[in-house]
Amino acid sequence: MAIAENLRKLCSRYDSVSQISRKLGINRQQFNKYLSGTSFPSLRNLRRITDFFGVDEFEILLPPEEFSQKVLPNQAAVVRPPTITPGFLPSPPETSQIFLAPYCGFYHVYFHTPVWSNHIVRALTRIHQVDGRTATRTFERLREVRARGQAGPVQKFRGNVSQVVDRLCILEYETLVEELVSMTFLYPSHRHALRLLTGVMIGVASGGSRQPFASRVVYEFIGQKIDGRAGLGACGLFLPDDAAVPEEIRSRIRNTIDPGESVLLPRAY
Repeated sequence: MAIAENLRKLCSRYDSVSQISRKLGINRQQFNKYLSGTSFPSLRNLRRITDFFGVDEFEILLPPEEFSQKVLPNQAAVVRPPTITPGFLPSPPETSQIFLAPYCGFYHVYFHTPVWSNHIVRALTRIHQVDGRTATRTFERLREVRARGQAGPVQKFRGNVSQVVDRLCILEYETLVEELVSMTFLYPSHRHALRLLTGVMIGVASGGSRQPFASRVVYEFIGQKIDGRAGLGACGLFLPDDAAVPEEIRSRIRNTIDPGESVLLPRAY
């Protein structure tokens, strides 16, 4: 079973399996069954495990050889379990979780960044509720989608979603060095079927300049469950006029300021 072998590889980076099972809150005997492949974790325990090790659910299910090549190298610099929530975030009230529950699922996220000023970034984000909060996992693959054969580096982000009156506020940080932070405000959806969420994000660009920037952003809902590998494979960098990004999305992330405007405002959907 692929998950058993991948889990054993992750555990080998820690002092003992007992230590891991205690921190996860999973019975040692049950955890040993996951390691041996005689039992598959429940969805709740699978999320606990992937959050603890800083990997995503679809990653831990990859074939072991692919997991070793694509996932383990990104864990090399992690010498402790990655923090799930920055300590300065407040505990969300229960009413906020009720408001946010309909937004759980997977999204392709589109925006511009000064590092790739002549491209559109398409990232993959998952919004889910765990342990009384609404959390995010985001993956950015920094390669041109049409450049075949180029895998490109992947940046991973974690964060929390909060309700601010009737807006969604997403605060995320990059998990490897925890130096990149972004904040996004989104309009809620008032349509029967969730499809597009529009807003504005503020962040600090990666690279040497670490330039603060703001960009319009669109979250495109792609489902409650997806093929994770396909979802991540669709991510990357697109030219501003690439038809692979629908015009209704491109028009809502152009960072133009119209006559009569003096600040960057979201384009409502």
